[in-house]
Amino acid sequence: MVSRQKGDDQQSDNHKQTDDLNEDLNTLKERAAQLEDHLRRAVADNENVKRIMQRQISDASDYAVTKFARDMIDSCDNLKKVMEILKTVILFMKESK
Repeated sequence: MVSRQKGDDQQSDNHKQTDDLNEDLNTLKERAAQLEDHLRRAVADNENVKRIMQRQISDASDYAVTKFARDMIDSCDNLKKVMEILKTVILFMKESK
């Protein structure tokens, strides 16, 4: 009978160890799922930041081209005014002679 009790105790210990291992396995699976979720969110955030930065670079480039074009138009307008004034001055000088 003592032998049977030892066998039952050993079987009980084995069952407890199995339960403990299953519990540890479940805990590890939950942690792995959490880490996978964090990783997916980090990758998504990274993609969002990348997309936002690309849009900002594009917008800045568009703005720079637009500003350059405006500056060129202003310069051309000023040059045109100067040329008209010079024509008037030249005509006035010819008439004065």
